[in-house]
Amino acid sequence: MKYNQTNPNSVFVKRLVITMPTEKGRATMSQNHLTLTEKGEKRKINVTSDNYRQLLKTYFNLDVEIQRLET
Repeated sequence: MKYNQTNPNSVFVKRLVITMPTEKGRATMSQNHLTLTEKGEKRKINVTSDNYRQLLKTYFNLDVEIQRLET
């Protein structure tokens, strides 16, 4: 866990990414896309400065502002 949070080679340090299992699969969000995987099928939603906060709230129960996504 500490490696993922602090190591300069970790993908979680190099770029924005959040992932979480869901009842039907997985939700993964990067700076550009939210990918919803259900039963092996993937659906992508573009992440924008206008929608990222709602996506974080809906799929990850987070209410945060991410500065690099604001512009």
